[in-house]
Amino acid sequence: MTDADIKKNMETLTNWIRQQDYQYYVLDNPIVPDSLYDLKMRELKALEAAHPELVSPDSPTQVVAGKIASGFRPVTHALPMQSLDNVFSLEEFKKWAKDFDPDLEFSAEFKYDGLSLSIVYQEGKLVQAATRGDGQTGEDVTHNALVIGSIPKQLTGTGWPSTLEVRGEVVFPKASFAKANLQRIADGKEPFANPRNAAAGSLRQLDPNETRKRPLAFFPWDIGVGREQLTSNSHCELMSKLVEWGFILGEYQALPLKDLPEQYDLIMKVRDSLEFDIDGIVLKVDSLKKRAEMGSTSRAPRWAIAWKFPAQQKLTTVESIEASVGRTGVITPVANITPTEIGGVTVTRATIHNMDEIDRLDVREGDQVWLQRAGDVIPDIVKVATELRTKPLPKWTMPATCPCCGSPVVRAPDEVAYRCTGGVLKCSAQKKGMILHFGARKALDIQGLGDKVVDALVDAGYVNTPVDLYHLTVDQIADLPRQGKKKAEKLQEELEKAKTKGVRRFLIALGLPELGNHLSKIIVEKYSIRELLDCSLEQLTDLPDIGPKTAEAIQNWAQDSVNRKLVMDLLALGFPDRETQPAPAVSTGSAALAGSTFVITGTLSQSREVFQARIEQAGGKVSGSVSKNTTYLLAGDSAGSKLAKAKSLEVQVLSEAEFHAML
Repeated sequence: MTDADIKKNMETLTNWIRQQDYQYYVLDNPIVPDSLYDLKMRELKALEAAHPELVSPDSPTQVVAGKIASGFRPVTHALPMQSLDNVFSLEEFKKWAKDFDPDLEFSAEFKYDGLSLSIVYQEGKLVQAATRGDGQTGEDVTHNALVIGSIPKQLTGTGWPSTLEVRGEVVFPKASFAKANLQRIADGKEPFANPRNAAAGSLRQLDPNETRKRPLAFFPWDIGVGREQLTSNSHCELMSKLVEWGFILGEYQALPLKDLPEQYDLIMKVRDSLEFDIDGIVLKVDSLKKRAEMGSTSRAPRWAIAWKFPAQQKLTTVESIEASVGRTGVITPVANITPTEIGGVTVTRATIHNMDEIDRLDVREGDQVWLQRAGDVIPDIVKVATELRTKPLPKWTMPATCPCCGSPVVRAPDEVAYRCTGGVLKCSAQKKGMILHFGARKALDIQGLGDKVVDALVDAGYVNTPVDLYHLTVDQIADLPRQGKKKAEKLQEELEKAKTKGVRRFLIALGLPELGNHLSKIIVEKYSIRELLDCSLEQLTDLPDIGPKTAEAIQNWAQDSVNRKLVMDLLALGFPDRETQPAPAVSTGSAALAGSTFVITGTLSQSREVFQARIEQAGGKVSGSVSKNTTYLLAGDSAGSKLAKAKSLEVQVLSEAEFHAML
């Protein structure tokens, strides 16, 4: 390849990256996933490393991306707000770290996926807030920073410099992001692509009243102007001062270089349980003196690196769309995609939820789409790259008949879902779904009753309802693929054991609509299973947390003749009709938990459900998030952001041993 060819490739990559930077930083409307952007940036860096004589001073690898959007006053940063270089694997991290002393200490911080912000205080009062922009000049968003609750308007404590610049990230909570997108869709607006996009769009509003409506949070990650007036030579110690001055801070601790890979793995494991999106960890030399010695390039410091997690958004191709029939007859469009590694897992299918979502996304067979995966959840298609559609593609339509049983497919006037009308007696997909749910972990937890066994039992004609499981012979089970006599006998033992797991789990296993662990517990404390079948709407809505819609759905299920027969047949087999064990009494020693609110986090010796039950039995209640109303945080190993937030709010933190001692 000639120099001219190489230069042309570099120019093509540069122009592509600049276009994406404009979409991402200026318009807050990214059109490609981060993984593709990172790949193109790495291609450009590799070419520049091999041909340094061809590197342009204004290459995207040499400057910080971002421009000023119209409508905002430009603000020149007193100190440049640099970007960070990235590594994507343990090998790349080791290459970056090879010249460091293995005992040199680093901070390992969450790499929040949000919008960088510089906040300036004069004599403790907030006077200016600006986005990073291109690193030299940002946008004045002071009016919006003033309505973000976690940004102090007046510093507390003492010891802050007369001029102090706090740098950090504005982020959007994941739960609120989902709600905001539902509202945007209802309002006919384009949904945000991701929480970072939502945070940026919320902060860069000309009207602060619009910003006020969105639950933005701010997490500091450095001090700019004013740092020279502070005596500490440790970054972690310096950041801890910000808590005294009124900021909410993630947990900062100094770790030796050799421990950083273990910390990376630990943070990646808790990633999906965090309240906010993170896409990696940021590693910074803790010694400020050492930082000054190492210096920076024009774009990024040499003393810090962003070690990014495997991508959870990627671009892939929809090869086909099929109609998948669930246990209740609801038909869900599922996309078969080109095998794609995302979040460390290779996926081949993605849900599209319903026909309305198909229409909203305008996803078609052959499209390139953004795929997003969180934790163990089936990946979602979140956006179609329509700009990459090179030819007309036909729209996908819901089939008129069920692909499993040929029954008509209908959509009720007040429902989003399409349903197969065949029911469990006719539709094999509904049969399989019902039986799988019956033996699922959160229901009766029948070991050995997995999807392959259920498929084989239904396809062989041995099982049509859960009742049939109890009429199977050892030989019938043993003849199934990959089974045998020992597995057959074990499955029969598990089926008998299921009868002893209590009425609440039995009720969950029946698969009534809207009924999970919480509502099932409420129902069985009041009614037996037989009584539930004949409950009136008034009786159901009199129960806590059961509204008219849920009550109607339960009653409709209970009045169906097929469902009633299923329940009576299972009761005849020995399943429990009512709760036989009285609720444990609250002891005098545990009465102190009355009125207390707990949050549980980290890895404990038993499941969280066990600890929740003990708290509730002792008169307390359990919440999912830490707030000023939290009384105690019960923290096990590997506690993450909830522990940091509890400390910042001065919530009392209990170890498991302290919790048991309290009871």
